[in-house]
Amino acid sequence: MDTDYFEGMKRVLRMQHGDHDLVDPYMIVSFAGKKLKTKVLYKTYTPEWAQELNIGVQMPSMCEQLMLRLMDKLVLT
Repeated sequence: MDTDYFEGMKRVLRMQHGDHDLVDPYMIVSFAGKKLKTKVLYKTYTPEWAQELNIGVQMPSMCEQLMLRLMDKLVLT
């Protein structure tokens, strides 16, 4: 993960909270109209998911696109 990118986005969104501002990443996987989400890994810049996601689809699929979205869980206090 690019930590400079997240720091820049936090500055733009005015989300800086301190020196130890880590992210809470999770990933959304989309394929053939189905979506799955990984668990959230709290307070890290180096996430490693040891998680298996299974999307049941029939093959051949009309969908040719697999979308992976890396997200940061936004917690408002």
